This record gives sequence, structure tokens and C-alpha cells, in this order.
Amino acid sequence: MELKTGIIIQARMSSSRLPNKIMLELAKKPILWHVVERCKKADVDDVIIATSINKENDVIEEFCKENNYLCYRGSEDDVLDRYYNAAIKFKLDVIVRITSDCPLVSPRLINKCLNIFEERDIDYIGNARKRSFPRGLDLEIFSLKALEREWNLTTEKIHREHVTAFIYANPEMFRIEDLMAEGEFEKFKRPNLRLTVDTSEDFKLLSIIYDNLYKAGKIISIEEVVDFLDKNPELEKINTNSEIEHLNRSMDLKQKIIDLDKEIKIRKAEKEDIGFLFQLRNNPEVYKYFKNPCPITYEEHINWITPILKDEKKDRLLYVILYNKERAGQTRLDIEKDSTEISISIHPDYQGKGIGNKAVKLTIEEAKKMEIKKLIAEIKKKNVGSLALFKKNNFNYVRTEEDLEIFEYLF
Repeated sequence: MELKTGIIIQARMSSSRLPNKIMLELAKKPILWHVVERCKKADVDDVIIATSINKENDVIEEFCKENNYLCYRGSEDDVLDRYYNAAIKFKLDVIVRITSDCPLVSPRLINKCLNIFEERDIDYIGNARKRSFPRGLDLEIFSLKALEREWNLTTEKIHREHVTAFIYANPEMFRIEDLMAEGEFEKFKRPNLRLTVDTSEDFKLLSIIYDNLYKAGKIISIEEVVDFLDKNPELEKINTNSEIEHLNRSMDLKQKIIDLDKEIKIRKAEKEDIGFLFQLRNNPEVYKYFKNPCPITYEEHINWITPILKDEKKDRLLYVILYNKERAGQTRLDIEKDSTEISISIHPDYQGKGIGNKAVKLTIEEAKKMEIKKLIAEIKKKNVGSLALFKKNNFNYVRTEEDLEIFEYLF
């Protein structure tokens, strides 16, 4: 079955640093027009502009109608939701993410990434996560399944605003690759060069490039741009301050994501955790993945947990997962002679924050301290998140038993 591929260009009129920038003109055409026309040169089925329902973006919808471009309108701030619903509306299987402030976006790079994406069994490929290309050639490609997974799992504001931030934060759940400026793209290895439009200085540089290189009916190649700037090295200095400002903002964003990871800890369950663990055990979104997928009584819970808390059951260790000092879930080790079963449950309110990955790693560390030689994870086939979580933490598939997939981790 042939997969339908589409480019979704996120666009909106509001911009604190350069208002209405996407409608500023280069060579007598709006920046957004250049972005769309360049994207149409790539080997895709559709090119879609995804803007928000805010009134100031009515002009974008009118622009699309005038130029016969596909348009979708969704949430202003929940850009992840905007992308997901745009992909659903246009029945896309593979999504290429482009931003509307990149009037030199490269169809050649898009096609290269699409070829790699199709050849390999991956969820995501891009060229911006590890910076080697000029800023402004950024692109990301991901499957609808990966997009749907993060759309369902994450509630963190930072992940909803930045479409792929959840993928970056959860490499255990997604198969990720990066396109680097090497080999045939060695000439483009200019990570400090800005070819995007975010400030008036950026616009000045792009205006000079378009005034000198653009010809109606043709797109400017990146080779032409690099050669032109090499002959006129003073031009790159025009927007140097814009790049410094961007790097500072990026560092703040990365630090927020890192801080999420630092807030995750595990500790042995205590008496005051009984109520939380009972509510967790009886949450339908949690127990649907259990071997016994139904609620239990409080008496059953007390009879099960009391020996563990009193340390009378040496073969069962129960840990509470803490996220920013709040209870967020549990991990468990059931110790047997030849192996130990590991399991994890995250409360739905805390899913999608990268907690599972860190909690599994911490539990593996606890098992290692006890000189456990082998961990076993028994996961329901429909529990896609846990399957990906344990695979990415180096658990190897062993066998299938009815609706369970069995994985093992050897120390």
C-alpha cells in the first residue's frame, strides 16, 4: 500500500520580533508564497498551510484561497494538535514539518530525508535536532503513528507548543535518525549561517539574497546561496546578533526539557503511599494493561501491600515514582530464582512527560545493585507505549504468549 505524504507548513501572523513577517515580500512575492512554491518541488502528494483559528490569521486563509493552496485552521498554542488534526483531515500517512519563515527551504533535502525515511524502519528523521545545516533549511519527517502517539500521550505545555519536543524527550519510544551535512551535503555544513526570517536583520539578508539570485519561475538553489555568501562574506554578519539571540532562547527551551528529567526519582513504597497506589491500581487507563484487567477491592489491596511494606516479602520490591516530589506512578520488581520481573505504571495525569523512561532506568539501577542477573518484562501487545519503552531500554524480545510479548534484559 502506497503511503500518502504531505508537507504541513505551520504559519501564523503573530510574531513578537517581526510582526506579519510571512507576508513581507521577497522579489515582490510574500515569504509564505516562496515557502509553498519551494515545497511543491518536493516529491510529496500535498502541501498544506496549517494556521490557527485566531482572527488575525484570516489573511492567511484568504491568501490560500487566492493561490489555490490547501489550508487547515486549528489551535493557536497547541501546535501539536494543529498538526495532528491537519494530518487526519488530509489523510496523511507521512508528515513533513516545515515552518513558514524559511524562504530557502530545500526540496532536495526534503527528498533525501523522505528516501531515508522510506528505506528504514524509523519514526522520525530531521536535520535540525543536531545542527549542521544552516538555520532555515530545517525539516522534520515523522509518521502519522508517531504523531498520534505523542498527541495521545503528552499533556506538557512545552511539548504541545513545540511539535516534536516530546519525541526528543522520549527517544526510548521513537526510532530517531538525523541527517547531517556531510557527504553530498558537505558544502552545506554551515551551522552558524542564518537563512530564516525571524528579525529585521534576517529579512535584510534574505532580501539581498533574493534581489541578487532570484529569477521568476525558478527557485534559488542552496549551492547558489553558499557561493554568493562565500564571495560576499561580510553579508553573513548582518544577522549575527539574531543567531545569538536564537541560541539563548534555544538554551532556555532545552534547559526546561532537561529540568523535567531532573525532577524524576523513585523510592521504596511507604505506608502513606497506600491510598495513592490503590487509586493507581484501580484507574481504568492503568489496569487495562494488567494481566488481571479489572479493579480490586481496598481489602484486597491492603492484604497485598501490607507484607511488602513490612518487608516480609523479600521477593517483591515496590517503588513509588516521584515527579517534582509528587507521586506519579510505581515500578515493581518481582524476584524469582532465575529472573526478576519488572513492571511500571504511570498515572494518566503524568503520562507524556518522559517519566517512564527515567523510572525504568532507575529501577534497572536498583536491580543492578542487588546483583540481579536478568530482568523480564511481560507486556500486552496493545500497550504500544510500554513495548517501545522497554525496547529502547535494551530489553530484547524473547517470545509471545497469547496477548503478551516477553522481553528480557541481561546484566
